[in-house]
Amino acid sequence: MGISNKGVDLSVFNTQADFTKAKADGVKFAIIRAGFGNTVKQEDKLFKAHMDAALRAKLPVGAYWFSYATSVMEARAEAQVFLSLMAPYKGRVTYPLYCDYEYASIEYGEKMGIKPDKALITAMIAAFCDEVRRAGWYAGYYTNLDFIRNRLDMDKLKNYDLWLADYTSGPDYDCGMQQITSSGVVDGITGNVDVDIAYKDYPTIIREKGLNGLKPEPALPTEKDELGTCTQNGAPIRSTADTAGKILGYANRGDLLSLLADDGWGWSKVCVRRSGVTGWIANSAVDGKDRSGFKTAVCDGTDVNLRKTGSLSGKIIGTLDKGEKFKVVSINPGSWIDTGKGFVYYDKTYIRIL
Repeated sequence: MGISNKGVDLSVFNTQADFTKAKADGVKFAIIRAGFGNTVKQEDKLFKAHMDAALRAKLPVGAYWFSYATSVMEARAEAQVFLSLMAPYKGRVTYPLYCDYEYASIEYGEKMGIKPDKALITAMIAAFCDEVRRAGWYAGYYTNLDFIRNRLDMDKLKNYDLWLADYTSGPDYDCGMQQITSSGVVDGITGNVDVDIAYKDYPTIIREKGLNGLKPEPALPTEKDELGTCTQNGAPIRSTADTAGKILGYANRGDLLSLLADDGWGWSKVCVRRSGVTGWIANSAVDGKDRSGFKTAVCDGTDVNLRKTGSLSGKIIGTLDKGEKFKVVSINPGSWIDTGKGFVYYDKTYIRIL
């Protein structure tokens, strides 16, 4: 199952929690109930107190919402309330946000004249998780073995992490986290405590995916890395080796670069050590061993248009004469050559790369 970290999940029923003492007792994370239902008035009364105390103790945290949804629309509304309460904590939460739908949820639906069957329960959980994921958070759901075997279509929930309540050792079903007891004893936390085991390194996974408002940790140099430095301020790091590539970030003068590849046309794939951004940079901004330079091309035509942008609708800003040489900064999508001074269409009948 991978790692095995002990954690707790708390709500208003855990009236006091000293997370420093809990950490000393082996607790590695805490999942806090944010609330229930579909209005902010149903925020768990100790949600902020537990969250803030856990973060002050530098304990990794996640959160869950108890669902009373009776329709897919209500499930989405619940998720939005949950997300509004989590917004101030974005960038500090390193465990998933979970949808918790249980027997009490079914009972409430029946009181409202709804009979939640497998299809509806599955659809509501999926809708809740989908809202969480679309907002940039790592989504999961809490359930038990009975729900898995009889009340859920698990194939339709495979895109979300399972937090499984299973007190029979196990777990009996593959999951990212398992609640192993509801009557645990943890130093610093009053009363019976829900104890959990995480089988995934959620802080690393979530950070690497750029979710929960977190960013990947900058990569650290290794002895095997070939290194270089950036020679310009604000040098774009792009998704592709051309000037049309999406800008992923920037490197500045003196930034250390891992040199991962060279395309032979004047571009290098690099990792910027300061930020961890990985992409393509023009070698004109790189000081490194064996870096290629831009190619040179020659115009074999007469009065070939040089345009402001790489498009036939781009404004003509000049012309190239027969025999005139120019720099090939990159060949962009649509066969437009960026010369550094304008764009020319790459037609091999009158443009020749040397």
